[in-house]
Order: sequence, then structure tokens, then C-alpha cells
Amino acid sequence: MHVFEVNGEILRFATLLMVDKLYTEPEGYVKFNLGYRPDNIIKWLLYNFYLGEKEQEIESLCENPSMEFCFICVSKKQGLRLSIDEGGNCEIKHDDIEICGNVVQSLIQFLKIEELSSQAYFPQSAEAVDNVIATMDEKYNLNEKLQADWADRMNIARECVIIAEDLLNIRNT
Repeated sequence: MHVFEVNGEILRFATLLMVDKLYTEPEGYVKFNLGYRPDNIIKWLLYNFYLGEKEQEIESLCENPSMEFCFICVSKKQGLRLSIDEGGNCEIKHDDIEICGNVVQSLIQFLKIEELSSQAYFPQSAEAVDNVIATMDEKYNLNEKLQADWADRMNIARECVIIAEDLLNIRNT
């Protein structure tokens, strides 16, 4: 019997597979400015993504003033596009807000950026929030109706108690 010990890290974004191009463009995005750091971005990609035989291509892609990397999420079959222009403006396009947030957090932690201004748009998440707000409005309306109904019943109960006390006082006299 042989026992093997293997030490290694699981890549943070192992479910994202690098591809040459995306067939459907994601609607959701987050935009921010990193400052241009091609060497650090190469290291971040190597530490966090499985690149397979595309590792050599990464270095040549990073020599260009603007970079674009495409990935497919193996579990959800959705595309992710990471674009960085020569000014350091970064755009991550993906329909899942959670995965986009994780990618942004990982990149920011790796580059040791403490403050970041960003702009995001995720239509599916916005629809979910709108639905929650609509159901909350319905629940608030129902709550107000129930409170009014409860107050009416309490007033009726008080009136009955007063009438009963008056009847007892009349009988006792």
C-alpha cells in the first residue's frame, strides 16, 4: 500500500474556464479603475484561474495596452468577460452578481487597493429587488388593513364592556 501526500491550493475561480471568445454577451457588469498594472494582473490570473495551455498566451495578451480575457462558468454555463484598457479602466461582464463581486474582491485584495469607486448594473438582480419591494408594499398594505381591523374590533369590545357595566349598574340600583 502506498500513501501519497499532495499539498496544493485549489484555485479560487476553478469553475471559470478560459476561452477564446464568448458566444453570448453578459448583460450585467461592474466598471472601475485599477490603474494600469499588467504584471500584477498576470500574477493574479495565474493564482486564481485555471488557464491550462493558455498560460503562455496570457503573457503575450498582457503586452498589449488593452487586455481582454473571456471565461465560461462551468457550473452555470455563463460567460465572463474581463476587459482592462490602457488607462486602467476595468470592466467585468457577467450575469451573476455574486461571482462578479468575488472576482472584484479577489482582484482588489491581490492588488492591495483600499478604496475603489465602481459602477454596476445587474438587470436580473434589479428585477429580484423590484419583486421584493413590490411584495413588501403588499405586505405593508395588508398590515395596515389588519391594524385598522384590529382597532375596530377593540373599539367594539370596549363598547360591549361599557354597555355591560351600565346594565350591571342599572340592575344593582
